[in-house]
Amino acid sequence: MKLHLKKKLETSTFGADKFKLFAKVKCSLEETELIKKYRVSDMILMKKKVDSFFSGNREVSIVLSQLIYGLEFSSKEIMDIFNYESQVVEACQSLNELIKTLRDFSQEVIIDYDEDDIDEFEK
Repeated sequence: MKLHLKKKLETSTFGADKFKLFAKVKCSLEETELIKKYRVSDMILMKKKVDSFFSGNREVSIVLSQLIYGLEFSSKEIMDIFNYESQVVEACQSLNELIKTLRDFSQEVIIDYDEDDIDEFEK
């Protein structure tokens, strides 16, 4: 899986700046097949309330299918773009964990907790 980000600044004829962020995830064939098999394309990967000077408080959510098809965010504030980019990265981290879970879903997973490590932690 690879995350592609593109940022740009557009200036209107009246001189107003608009910051834009475009994000798209490119999945491998295996990852795409897992997403289809387990029907998770409508899964919400990230949901947060954000504060913006121009738009006030609002809730932003990123859905898996949005990342696959590409999503665009624009704002008059560069900090909104900065915050949205970090939310996209967080959503991709969630997607990465989801893909790992889907790969192992039909298999037995054994987690070995070494006694030495546990004793050391409890000290």
